[in-house]
Amino acid sequence: MIRTEAEYRNTKKQLEGFELRFEEKIKELKKLKLTSKQIERAAAPDRAFYDQLKAEVETYENLTAGNSAAFAALVAALTAAGSVGAILIAARIYRNLKQSDLAERLGVDPSQVSRDERTEYQGATADRLAAIAKALGGQLTIQYDEERELEIV
Repeated sequence: MIRTEAEYRNTKKQLEGFELRFEEKIKELKKLKLTSKQIERAAAPDRAFYDQLKAEVETYENLTAGNSAAFAALVAALTAAGSVGAILIAARIYRNLKQSDLAERLGVDPSQVSRDERTEYQGATADRLAAIAKALGGQLTIQYDEERELEIV
């Protein structure tokens, strides 16, 4: 997940260069007189990586543009994956807050928010996660259901 404007710019630049290198790779594979299936197989890992980067860029652009439908879809997917930290990062981006803005709201050094986001808040206490959610204008609710397992909503 792209977390900052600098990461976004770097990823965009990486995508542009990747497209050119990918086209060159396809041309080289064709020169080797490989079949289209062989070329497709050889290019599959590169294409998958490119598609992943492109999706991350699109997600970041949707969040920074305030696209509520994209935000809701992302939160649903991240909730299903149990990724509370990624939800908090997405919420910060969606609210157009920089890491330094969140740090100020939390009364911590911006480097702390950067470290926390790099690990997607792994190891953070429920109190800490709740404070972050509150600083983002939200609320963290932890729900236990005996029929299912612990659910973080």
